[in-house]
Amino acid sequence: MLAGLGYMGASKALMEMLGVPLGPARLPNTNLTPEQKSGLRGRLEAMGFFDWVG
Repeated sequence: MLAGLGYMGASKALMEMLGVPLGPARLPNTNLTPEQKSGLRGRLEAMGFFDWVG
């Protein structure tokens, strides 16, 4: 799931969702758009990810 969005940017977005702000990914890696972050959160919620880690 993360690799399909660009692993580094997606993993940093996920860590931010978990309360660990790591800042943006450095080039040549890309950062997720707000829409991509929202979609990632929705897919993670649908699979129960936040219930498992929280």
